Amino acid sequence: MQLNSFFPAPPALPIPINPPRENNDICKLLMETDWVELLEVKTDLLVKAGALWLFGFLEESHRLVQQDCSREGKYWHALIHRSEGDFSNSLYWFNQVGEHPIFEVIRSKWALENAHSEINHEWSPEFFVTLCKKVRQGNSESKISVDVQLMAQMEYNFLMQFILQQSKS
Repeated sequence: MQLNSFFPAPPALPIPINPPRENNDICKLLMETDWVELLEVKTDLLVKAGALWLFGFLEESHRLVQQDCSREGKYWHALIHRSEGDFSNSLYWFNQVGEHPIFEVIRSKWALENAHSEINHEWSPEFFVTLCKKVRQGNSESKISVDVQLMAQMEYNFLMQFILQQSKS
């Protein structure tokens, strides 16, 4: 398996709420690949956790992030719970993250993407969790569902990029 299998995220992934699990062969391949050697990183725990989350392997990803107390581990933890529909737990983990360095770039990208949208609100983890909750409850337009998926993809890509960069230094 190569990095481009999960970074940047393939089109239409991640599915931000209740993602279906991909084929178990993908899970096995992600877990058995030596990403430390392949990517020349110090650790691959969070790389694996993120890739597993991307493909809907929430339990496996959760087991990995529970082993990591970094802000990025807490961030994946928040995404996992948001995907499960456990929105209050997701907010708890975002609180544990605090102000992450990628938030500013996400806010900027969100503002550009939604400049002419009905969604007239600055991005924040709390706001995005609320949007995901509305989508899950069916209280949103289909355009908002598309925006939520694209935003989740952007968030994943920025976080994975940050993790890959930090793992090399």
